[in-house]
Amino acid sequence: MPGTGALIAAIATGAETQPIAIGKPEPTMFELAMAQMGATPETTATLGDRIDTDMIGGVRAGLKTIMVLSGSTTRDEAVAYGPDFIFEDIAELTEAWKAALA
Repeated sequence: MPGTGALIAAIATGAETQPIAIGKPEPTMFELAMAQMGATPETTATLGDRIDTDMIGGVRAGLKTIMVLSGSTTRDEAVAYGPDFIFEDIAELTEAWKAALA
């Protein structure tokens, strides 16, 4: 079964043009969302549970990165990659956020 990359390559060849990738980890999706919200990389963070999509995408877009360990990434993998913040889950992130605002 051909993967998405093979299908895109076939369409690009037939159309004689190269597509713009917008899915993670490409920064385009992050940039479009920030433009729509009037945000900047300095005021925006990406929150996710995967290094290969969420964290790398955030870094490519110049964002702070917040990793939650409720997905497939282990703590050791997260620490080795080095996101700006690591939390066990959204509940722990919420508590840290509340504490920072107090």
